[in-house]
Amino acid sequence: MPLLSIKEIYRKNEQLPHHTEANIYKYLNYNTEFLTGVKVQQTGNFIRINPSYNDPDYMCYDCEFRDDYISSFYFEDTKAYEDVRVLDKTIIKDKFVSGNELITTTTYNYNNAIHLQPTSKSTVFSDGVQSDTQFKYAHEKGNQLMISKNMIGIPLETTTTQTIGGVTKTLGKTETIYPTALPTSQTGTLVLPLSSVSYDLQNNAPTADITYDKYDSKGNLLQYTGKDWVSTTIIWGYNQTQPIAKITGAKLSDISQSLIDSIVSASDTDAAAAPGNDETALLNALDAFRKDPTLANYQVTTYSYDPLIGVRSITPPSGIREVYIYDAANRLKEIREDNQFGKILKEFKYNYKN
Repeated sequence: MPLLSIKEIYRKNEQLPHHTEANIYKYLNYNTEFLTGVKVQQTGNFIRINPSYNDPDYMCYDCEFRDDYISSFYFEDTKAYEDVRVLDKTIIKDKFVSGNELITTTTYNYNNAIHLQPTSKSTVFSDGVQSDTQFKYAHEKGNQLMISKNMIGIPLETTTTQTIGGVTKTLGKTETIYPTALPTSQTGTLVLPLSSVSYDLQNNAPTADITYDKYDSKGNLLQYTGKDWVSTTIIWGYNQTQPIAKITGAKLSDISQSLIDSIVSASDTDAAAAPGNDETALLNALDAFRKDPTLANYQVTTYSYDPLIGVRSITPPSGIREVYIYDAANRLKEIREDNQFGKILKEFKYNYKN
């Protein structure tokens, strides 16, 4: 995979770069040997018979037997070798037109050959300040369920420290909690995050920053609760592929299933239409959902899409709709207010140099 090596930043109307950023990447090769099976080869016969021996009754009077059957075979482990190239160090050099140069060096460590993910990284800045981050994965945390699903490259715990003048202090520790057994009430039979927690630096007590309360059968998040204990519900449409409504302050159980079904059905119908179709029916259904009296105490945002292109509209709690318009190449062209002929809120230009 190609990586950025040099970036030059210019100021307007200047011929020389204001500063140049050079990126240097250094790699290590990890060679791993592992067993793939056993090679078995027969080296001799368990029963040795003289070629000239003839015994029509097969009594084998002139036969020689080995001491045991196993000794007539040769066994050898078969091995394979894996060569993995991992990032060892990055050096970023910022050189300014004034002659000043800032150097930032980051070194990566890989202390578990099973998953070969960085278990720590250390960044040293030009002023001598050092920042260290440690990562723990399923193997380090002992999550056998994730290991069995080969979900071994997801960082589960991150600890960050900073060293200034030889004094090191912990800046933060966070952890993402996954199931250790299935099924669960939140994720069903899927291995998905249950919560994200941070730790008090004084007593190491965990505090939930967010809990993921409910997923659907495809792994879409239906409900989450923040550290302020405010729940948010997400309704998925377009055949469970896109979020079509976000209701802040409500749990999934607070919303009538018939209300949910009405906008899901309308979005599924819209999903089958050609891009750029008239989506009035869907927008009417979403507006009716947003204005329903049972949701009056919640903040409701609705969305519509052209599934293969992008979002077509976002209607926030204020009711002032943003409409997204694309060009012939399906690039975002404009964002307008209320409809495709409304006031331009943002405009995007794509000017390519020959």
